[in-house]
Amino acid sequence: MSARDQVRLNGDPAVRELAPEELARLQRALFAIYRDVRDACARRGMDCFLFGGSALGAERHGGFIPWDDDMDLAMPRADCERLESALEEDFPGRYAVVAPRRVPAGPRAVPLRYPFLKVRRNGTEMLGAFDHPDERPGLSIDVFPLDAVPAGRFRRKIRGMLVDACVFLGGCVRRFRRTSRGERLSARSVRGALLLGARKTVGFVFSFFDEERWYALSHRIASAPCRTDGFVTAAQGSKRYAGEILPVPMVFPAGETVFCGEKCPTFHDVRGYLAKRYGPDWATPPPPEARERHFVERFRGAP
Repeated sequence: MSARDQVRLNGDPAVRELAPEELARLQRALFAIYRDVRDACARRGMDCFLFGGSALGAERHGGFIPWDDDMDLAMPRADCERLESALEEDFPGRYAVVAPRRVPAGPRAVPLRYPFLKVRRNGTEMLGAFDHPDERPGLSIDVFPLDAVPAGRFRRKIRGMLVDACVFLGGCVRRFRRTSRGERLSARSVRGALLLGARKTVGFVFSFFDEERWYALSHRIASAPCRTDGFVTAAQGSKRYAGEILPVPMVFPAGETVFCGEKCPTFHDVRGYLAKRYGPDWATPPPPEARERHFVERFRGAP
């Protein structure tokens, strides 16, 4: 969504931009969730890397990007599958790991918006402009599984296309089934209306599966056994399958950085990763007009 479309969200009195003190409180709460995840993983020898904007914030700002409202982690697939039991063992009842089930069986009690994992703090509420109340969103951090990439350009391209298609179709089905307030407001422009209408039409055509089945299928394809030549990818990341491919020596063994004054694990060559993902000028903050803005309907922190 463009910055111009984001500004249009202010036309609805139910949607507001996070105030600076709210953003600071939100970042503290997210870091508390992250600290529990990091420590639970460390006790079990599980890898848990700062990823995306969180890795960028650590290297450029020593913590959160000042205007950011989330935390991103990456974990090997096998460790992701142990995460829920680890958190429940160490912090019973405190967290829920929300993720597409590998083999969905029947309708889910709480529908999904995202194709990746989220560690959500129970008893909190964070209804962003692009969340739907049925999804019961709360304060959470994002976790992206790392999967091996097949050897050979053709196999890699086919797998990437299938994963990306499943994620795209899942998002279209979600918009067809439930449209958030932010998406409706963005559709006030001609371009926004055409885009939303096209996605909902695709969602209608492919709604023989719900979004969770499409998202789960993307995970099954991404994690299928393969002969690899030393690359991994965060298949459900924002740059899609091909854009998230990294050489194994860039990721493993874990490196270390400082985030909010604490030592935190990150990719082995985190600066090489940031240059690949954000370009050679990654250390230079963007101008104020290009920075992301965040709109919410409701925000309630941890009890």
